[in-house]
Formats: sequence, C-alpha cells, structure tokens
Amino acid sequence: MQDPSLSRRAIVCALQIAFVGLDAFARPAWAQSIGAWGTPGFQQIDDAVPVFNSTAGVYHIGEVRLAGGGISTFAGGVGFTTVVRADGTVASWGANGVGQCDVPHGLGNVVAVASGGVQEGVALGHTLALRGDGTVAAWGDNSFGQCAVPAGLTGVVTVAAGGMHSLAMTSGGSVVAWGSNGFNQATPPVGIASVVEVAAGWYHSMARTAKGSVICWGRDDAGQCAVPVGLQGVRAIAAGARHSVALSETGQVICWGDNTDGQCGAPATLGSCVAISAGARHTVARRANGEFAAWGFNYTGQCNIPPALGSVVRFVAAAWNNLALRSDGTLVIWGDNTSSQSSPPSLGAMPKAIRAAEMHVAGIRADGYVFCWGNNYAGQCSIPASVTTATDIAVGAGHTVALRPNGTVACWGWNTDGRCDVPNGLLGAVGVAAGDVHSAALKSDGGIACWGANASGQCSVPADLTGVVKLAACGEHNLAVTAEGVVRSWGSNASGQSAVPAGLVGAIRIAAGRHHSMALRPNGQVICWGSNAFGQCVPPSGLSAVSEIAAGYNHSAALRSDGTVACWGLNDRGQCDVGQGAGRARAIAAGGGNTMVAWAPACVADVFADGRVDGADLAVLLARWGVANAAGTGDLDDDGFVSGSDLGILLSSWGVCP
Repeated sequence: MQDPSLSRRAIVCALQIAFVGLDAFARPAWAQSIGAWGTPGFQQIDDAVPVFNSTAGVYHIGEVRLAGGGISTFAGGVGFTTVVRADGTVASWGANGVGQCDVPHGLGNVVAVASGGVQEGVALGHTLALRGDGTVAAWGDNSFGQCAVPAGLTGVVTVAAGGMHSLAMTSGGSVVAWGSNGFNQATPPVGIASVVEVAAGWYHSMARTAKGSVICWGRDDAGQCAVPVGLQGVRAIAAGARHSVALSETGQVICWGDNTDGQCGAPATLGSCVAISAGARHTVARRANGEFAAWGFNYTGQCNIPPALGSVVRFVAAAWNNLALRSDGTLVIWGDNTSSQSSPPSLGAMPKAIRAAEMHVAGIRADGYVFCWGNNYAGQCSIPASVTTATDIAVGAGHTVALRPNGTVACWGWNTDGRCDVPNGLLGAVGVAAGDVHSAALKSDGGIACWGANASGQCSVPADLTGVVKLAACGEHNLAVTAEGVVRSWGSNASGQSAVPAGLVGAIRIAAGRHHSMALRPNGQVICWGSNAFGQCVPPSGLSAVSEIAAGYNHSAALRSDGTVACWGLNDRGQCDVGQGAGRARAIAAGGGNTMVAWAPACVADVFADGRVDGADLAVLLARWGVANAAGTGDLDDDGFVSGSDLGILLSSWGVCP
C-alpha cells in the first residue's frame, strides 16, 4: 500500500482499465500508457478509449473502444468481461476473485473466447481461449478442473464455458468436455457426432448437429435438458443458468427449462429472429429487421435495450448483463455493473491519487473528483453524496476513506468493527490511511487519529509519537515518519513488520504491505523488514537511485530515477513480471497481487496508440477544442483545456511515431 501523504500527479496503484464517465475523461497525455501486471481484485486493459458511461440506479450503460486494432470478439462471464483485440491478444476486466481476469502472460493468436462461471453465494468464473492453431488456453477458477485442458487437445474450432465445466468442439464434429461432472454435464452422450455448435449452462450442456437436431445433457432439475419433442431444423442454440434456447430455420425462438423470471416466455410480438443468446436468467434475440428484444430477469436492466444501439455486428448475453459490438468498433455493455464488468474505468486526466485494496480501487482526479470501481459488496464504492471532492484517499478491506478539502474525513463501506466511525470532532486532517479493518488520519498538528478494530493494537497510537509528516497502513499495522525522518510503527508485529530497524532515520518515503514494511532513504536505498517468506524483504542486489517504493501484500516494487522498475517477492500471479513500457515509468504502486505502473508515452500525440499520428488523432483533438478543464483525450500538454498548443504538439509529431 502507498504512503497516503504523497501527492504525486499519478500514484497509480490500481488494477483496472479505462472508465468512461459522462465527461468522457481519459488518461493524461504523459500517461497514455498505463500498464498493470499480476492479479488485481479487478483487472485492467491499457488501451481503452473512453466513449460514454451512464448509470441510473442499478441499470448501467457503458461504451468502450480499444485504441489501435480494436475488438474482434468478446465474451461475458459472471461479473467479468473478456475481449479479443484485433491482434489476437486478450484483455479482461471485472470480478477477479479467482483469477478469471488473469490473462496468461504472452497469450496471443486468439480467435475466440468463452467466459463462464456460477453465482451461488459468491461469483466464480473461468475463461477459455481458442488459438488460431486449434489449441485451447484456460484460466480462472479451477476447483473442478475446468481449466485443466486435456493434454493433446488440438483441432478445436469452438469452445463453451459452463458454470464449472468446459466444452470444446473439434473440426471433426466431436465434443470434448472436462471439469465439474456432478450432473454428468462433462460426459457427452455416447455416439454424439457431426456436431456444429456447443453451448454450456451452469450445470448442463447442449450440442447442435449438422442435421439441425439438439442434444442436451447434465442437470435437468428445471427441464433444461428436456428438448421439445420433434424439435428439428435448428440453426443456433444458447444455454442460460437453468434454461435452454434454440433458433429454428424459420426464425422462431424456442425456450425450455426454468421460467421463474419469464426467461422462457418469448414476447408474442417477437416475430422472425436471426440470432439468440442467453444470460443466467434472461434471453436476448435479434429480429430480422436488426432490432433487439430481451426478456426474463431484469433487476439490473439487462432487458432494457439501449436506445440508438446502432449497427451491431455481434452480441452476447452474459450472466447479468449484455454486450454488443458496433460496426465502428465500439463495445456497448448494459445491465449489471456490480463488479465493473460493464464499465472499464479510467484513471482520468492527471489523477492526483489512486489506491488499491484486494477487491476495489478508489482515486482522485486532479479536480478533486472521487471515483471508485471494483467489488461493492459492502458499499465501499458507493461514494456518499457529501463527498464531492477530496484531497487524499485510502482503501481497506471493504471500506474507503477520503479526506475532504476542509480537513474533515469521510468513510464508507464495511463498518462491522467501527472502521468507518470517524471520531466526532476530527478536524484539520491532512492525510488518511486504511488497514484491513481500521482507519487513520494524519492531523495538521502532526498527531494521528485512529479508529476501528484494535485487536493488534493498530489503533493504540504511541503516546510519545508527535510531529508526524507521513502515514501509511496496511493489514493490521501502521507506519509513520516524523519531521526528523524517524520511522515509527505500531500494531501487529507477528512477522516483524512493526520492528523498525535500529538507526533507521531520514526516511523520505514509506510503504506498508500486509506483513512487511518499507522505507526509502534520501540516497535512494530501500530498506525492508517484516515477513520475508517470499523474498519481499530482499531488494535486488545493486538496487539504487530509487525514487519511489510500493508494497503489495507479499511483494515489493521500486521505481528508479531513470524510469525503470524493479520488483521482488511473491510472483505467483505475475506481479513481479515487469511489463512493457516500464522503462518510461513515472509512478508505481502495488496491491494484493498486482503491480501497476504509469509511464510516459513514446509518442504523446498518438491518441489511439496505433503507432501513427494522423487524421484520426486530429479528429479527437478537434472534437474537444476549446473545452476548459477538458480532463479528456486531446489535452496533450495537460494544461486543463484543448487549444492551439495541443494542436502544435500533434502537428509536430505527424507521421509514424519513433
């Protein structure tokens, strides 16, 4: 976790992608490239261009366009979204509790994806990726072997992801299944052949043969495997959680199985259709005239077709939301957004601060606007109306703390142990910090206020601690630096994280991990102490000239003055596989299992990151011309508005980027 008293322009400790707000704010010009590696609670892609975002109650409409090559295909799971770029690489965002958004490092040549999962108490998910050579990659929840692709599996032309099982169809028309098999959903019927399409529900499977017949197997508690007698001439199939859908050659939509929410009650006025898809408890169809219809469960607006959807080339119904790709490359997503699966968020122009916990992210734009995304199970991303702007922010395990410009503190989210019970009369705060189950504030007089759980003494501030200028917290301990550069720590010391090395003085930065602590000396030397179970307290040999540090749960990172990044410690999720572009790094941060870096672009004016500065980039700039406090793409010099100086930068860079 990062030192919350730091006010650099872009402390990027986040885990996400580009947020599309009503003001369509985007990344600042100097940070057009923002990369993350490892496992955040919610994942990021670094080339999302903001288009539009609107939320009304629980109903959400989001639009996103990828810079450069755009989107070729996509899939939606339970609370997460997966897309394939035109170059065959994959991006994913949304819920990531079981690694369903942890795209394997180096994965490419992908031509199709399928995302599945179940939600029965907690959301689980996994993704299958079909490569151009007919092989399959898988990641995410593997509790039942659904990501254990059978050895030697080749010649695959289609994949489908069920609740906790996986399907693959080969070029020979056979079906291969693996994963959970409690209802025989991963046991294709003997003799099944000449298959041309497969689909997977939460606990059942479907196949369509070349002759247009439908075969279902697996759980049949709601009749989802009771194929209507005489059903023939089928040209498409889809599977929901507990219902099945077929499209006949005549354009008729046939549904069977669970109809609790009306997901099998196609509208009488539906007419002839050309395509179908099924969410967990809703169904979507495209009419022959290009219009869309949706019916079934609609609590999060997944059945409210957005107005002016436009020319759609492909659509998919995910568990609780829908996705449609327009011909112009824009991906429109509507419905549930609980896990930000419908709104890949942006850091905004010149973010002042951004912090990451294990399951959510919060930040502050340069204008003080507070934004938050990720898991909202405890309301940690439901920003109070009273928090219009903030000067500092911190995130804990299910709660968020913000410092208002007037020196008061707001806190929201999980409060079972009082971590959001801000002390009455707390005024004059200049910084905030948050551990897992406690919160703290740095006061203008150098004192510290602390509230919440105190089982490890994390809220028992030492009586002799005064003159504090920096404060950090994570897990169940705190770090502080006094005006004299003395480092103090209190709270849990189970791993030695509060045992500050003797003689440590003159620290200019501090960072707190869950079980270890870090400090940076003026000479660029990094000091670590506490748990070293994964080598997180052993900086690389020769590490020097460090300007910034960050501590994750079990790993550490450092930014050198030359813009390069070093990372060490646990690397089970690639959090220490330093990503591309890190040679131009400007800020770093570390979360539960990820590392994030903001770096300066090689070519500032290349808005679409396609290696060229041309008319497409100019059009974006002109569309934002004259906008004050633009906070959006086009403000190349970060002066707050789009003007002639930005045009000059663009024209001087015209052509192929170096």
